[in-house]
Amino acid sequence: MLCTANRCRSPIAAALLAGLLGDVPAVSSAGFLEPGLPVPPEGVAALPACAPELAAHRSRRVDAAALTAAGLVVTMERAHVRDAAVLAPACWPRTFPLVDLAARVQRVGGRLPGEGLRAYAARLHEGRRLDSVLRGSAADDVADPMGQSGAAYVRTAEELRRLLEPVAAALRPR
Repeated sequence: MLCTANRCRSPIAAALLAGLLGDVPAVSSAGFLEPGLPVPPEGVAALPACAPELAAHRSRRVDAAALTAAGLVVTMERAHVRDAAVLAPACWPRTFPLVDLAARVQRVGGRLPGEGLRAYAARLHEGRRLDSVLRGSAADDVADPMGQSGAAYVRTAEELRRLLEPVAAALRPR
């Protein structure tokens, strides 16, 4: 999971997806800004079931090695796809904005028996172009609640859960 600062959306999304998937595959989060910062109290409170995990989280800065190693990179905004691809060009075919990914898994279906995560990402990527990802609207991004009320964090957590449920179902190996 990848967002701007790795303090709100991506740690909440990673906690939600890890819970939906269980132990397979490993889920982590990172961002592009300063490392070592906590999730704001409103973010921790927005997801009570994951509060201890979110309270312990400290922001991490993404690097090219992590992007290259990831089987799938899920971003909170379309612009994060571009930023990831600039940092590690090889990750582009495996990097999707969450809103787009949720729509793609609905169209393409889930992982096939024996299909690895990279192969599944390649199927999801078929026919995509970077310029088409970047041309979307703000509705294609998960809103950043940073600096807003607790209610904004709850809305973001609810949106993330709604988007991640079909993604988790599609990612589970059959």
